[in-house]
Amino acid sequence: AQEVQPAAWSALGIDAVVVGQVTPNPDGSYNVAWQLVDTGGAPGTVLAQNSYKVTKQYLRYAAHAASDAVFEKLTGIKGAFRTRIAYVVVTNG
Repeated sequence: AQEVQPAAWSALGIDAVVVGQVTPNPDGSYNVAWQLVDTGGAPGTVLAQNSYKVTKQYLRYAAHAASDAVFEKLTGIKGAFRTRIAYVVVTNG
């Protein structure tokens, strides 16, 4: 979160910024790390963070897990980014 310049983001009306990094490991897995940084009320404070070690097939899941955590922290509502949505269309004819 050190690379975040809270004043610059706050001047744009942005209250929080997510920063992250995906790093490959020698064993073929990946480290996925992220932080949610406050740019408003307590500039520079890390509001939430996590890291995951995943295989390539779970990179998307890790991103969705991070999205869920950030969404919940900012809104107080559980995120639904890891869920699957099905649509049913009924037509006459």
